[in-house]
Amino acid sequence: MRADLEKRAIRAAFGNAAPRYDDVAHVQRRIADALIAKCAVTTGIVLDAGSGTGYALEKLQALGADCVALDHALPMLMASRQCSVCADIEALPLRSACLALYYSSLAWQWTDTTRAIGEAARVLQPGGTLAVATLGPDTLNELRAAFRHADSDEHVRQFAPAASYESQLSAAGFEAVEIQRVAFVAHAADFRTMLHDIKALGANVVGGMRPKGLFGVQRFRRAESYYQSLSNDMGLPVTYDAVFITARRA
Repeated sequence: MRADLEKRAIRAAFGNAAPRYDDVAHVQRRIADALIAKCAVTTGIVLDAGSGTGYALEKLQALGADCVALDHALPMLMASRQCSVCADIEALPLRSACLALYYSSLAWQWTDTTRAIGEAARVLQPGGTLAVATLGPDTLNELRAAFRHADSDEHVRQFAPAASYESQLSAAGFEAVEIQRVAFVAHAADFRTMLHDIKALGANVVGGMRPKGLFGVQRFRRAESYYQSLSNDMGLPVTYDAVFITARRA
């Protein structure tokens, strides 16, 4: 039940973020581009699993592929204006062994990855390619540290370590698994702008203060003061610990 509630909250957050997402998704586009660079030309069908507003679709089509966009948040798909399916990547409405390439950028961190991996293995044809970017445990580490200066509650989502994926992928029937971690750093003008941008990305389920009256204001100010101490010439750093995964369906 709790997992279902969280899934509905994530879907609603990204649906609400659709009109503003492209205005703030600068790092997300950089990560998507880096993942596309790892994909080879293909003549088969490509699934963009968790396609969002469809940023990657045109570039995936340039690989010579027929692309299908899939996302759980209908407003995101409406923004993409592409051939699309509104569905959960943990339960893909696709026949088995139908894909040449399963591409997914920054969606797996919102899922039960065991189910997402199992579905990816099912829909990929033998020899098909898996290309995934997700988030690792150092994501938003500055924000996590700031909140820990405010109270002892956990306000930032914990992301799975990169090493945990290799055994899951092997068990699901993948081979030639390669995993790489790359830190992408964005910058925000100030603490409130940074929180606003996270919400505009639909990622407010990840973290945020839960103020409770005056004490909530005090906690917020402690977190803000700590984060401001991290400022540099470019502003406040916001780290995304990108985990790139490529593999082949055995």
